Amino acid sequence: MLKLKKSVPITLFSRPACLSANKYFFEQTNCKLVAIISKGGLKVRTSSFTTWSNRACDNFKNFNKNTDICLIDYDREGEHTSKMLICPGDDSFYAKYILVGVESHKVGKAISITYYKHFV
Repeated sequence: MLKLKKSVPITLFSRPACLSANKYFFEQTNCKLVAIISKGGLKVRTSSFTTWSNRACDNFKNFNKNTDICLIDYDREGEHTSKMLICPGDDSFYAKYILVGVESHKVGKAISITYYKHFV
């Protein structure tokens, strides 16, 4: 795992290198938003989300409906950034979780996730 000092924008060029090519189940009760926290130690924090966003991401710069999905994050603290979207994968609903998307923009609780559209 690598922690960067500055964020790296996700583009169509860089996405295939970091996101899984496996199929996954996109279902909001089982997929999670994950944040890595490193305050004195490495911790993982997960939060739930909703896909109903009432067009909350329409004003985000570079929001692309073909490669991005807009989510409302239920993280109570709301201060954790650089979230990742993980979902059950490998053609089994109860299989391991795989990385399927990364946060590209955030305003308030609205998050734009650039993700790999190969769900089951």
